[in-house]
Formats: sequence, structure tokens, C-alpha cells
Amino acid sequence: MPISKELYQERKNKNICVRCGETSEINKTLCLHHLQKANENQQAMYARRQSKGLCRLCGQKLCNNRKICNKCLEKQVSKPRDNVYLPCSKRKELGLCISCGKLNSTLTDLAIDHINGKGNAHRKGIKKLSSVAFYRWLIDQKFPSEFQLLCYNCNMSKHLCGGICAHKSK
Repeated sequence: MPISKELYQERKNKNICVRCGETSEINKTLCLHHLQKANENQQAMYARRQSKGLCRLCGQKLCNNRKICNKCLEKQVSKPRDNVYLPCSKRKELGLCISCGKLNSTLTDLAIDHINGKGNAHRKGIKKLSSVAFYRWLIDQKFPSEFQLLCYNCNMSKHLCGGICAHKSK
């Protein structure tokens, strides 16, 4: 049953759960029980939408293999933050090149790049010569900060221009 705006504000100002009046979690408007319940409901909604081929955020029909539609993707990318500092896993999910900021239509347009070069020597040093083994190593290491995600053009530009992408040299 929904509560009135006045009761909601009163409970929020007292730092108690706006639904049941119990002690809320720090900097939250809900108690632990209601936070968990809300999270479960949200995850279930995401799963239902994804199983139907819909955007997990807005419920619109998807036209690609991503979990979110292009409109929601644009909103995610355009949030006021520096996309360079997004975790590598998030950058890959968004399909965002670190150098040019271009959204790529498929993840196959993206490449893992060693920021300081010497990628081949590094792969040999960790004895991960195949792509699959190297990607597994990256995941196991939780995408170390010395790696970045580049589109094919920026990766080749960096390789051909002595380690500096053409976008960065402008």
C-alpha cells in the first residue's frame, strides 16, 4: 500500500524506512529487508525483460545483442563523468572506445590494448599466447588498470603512430 508524501518525507527525514518505519540503512530510505526485496524485484524484472529480448532498463525492443537499447546506452554514456575511468568491464559492456569515445555497433569492433605497449612480450611472460587464455587471465585478474578498450581504428592508429592514437595527437 503506498504511503502519503507527508509520511514518506517524515520517515525520510528521521532516517527510518519509508515503507515500514524500521531503522533504515545508512544513506538509504529503506531498511535492509526492503532493500533486499527491491533488489530481488529489480533483478527479476531485468531477467523477464532480457528473456523477452527487451531492454532491461526501459523495456523497449532491442535491435542488437546488448542488454540495453541504444537510447538507454546513450543516457549511460552521456552521464557527467569521464568515461576513461569506467571499469574495463563496464566500458566493454557499453561498447565505448577509450580514445575516441565512439560507440561501437558490436563488441567485435573492440580490442584490448596494453596502455604502455609491449603486449606480445607481456602475453609471453604470463604464458597466455592464445586470445581465449589471455581473456580468461584478464577476467581472473579483474581487468588490471594497465589495459584499456579501444576500437579497431584507434588500436591500429596507436600501433602505426608509435604508441599514440591519432585522436590523442590532435
